Amino acid sequence: MCMNKKSEKEVLDIIQKALNLEAGLITIESSVWNVTVWDSLGHLSILSALDDFLDGKVAGIKGMANADSVKKILQLLKDNSLI
Repeated sequence: MCMNKKSEKEVLDIIQKALNLEAGLITIESSVWNVTVWDSLGHLSILSALDDFLDGKVAGIKGMANADSVKKILQLLKDNSLI
């Protein structure tokens, strides 16, 4: 395993922190539909935090701005070999 690869758990933690939520509140099933603070501003916070975490590589991912769930975000990151 490449030591530079980030884990799904790390991504969940980043999303949780970006939304200012307590530990354990963000899961693989979390989305804009079931997390009340995940609004447009929350989404910008998530994207910004992930971009910082992944050395600026998130900003160029097509579809990331419309990724409205943890599953979609993880899939886009996997598709782009970031996790």
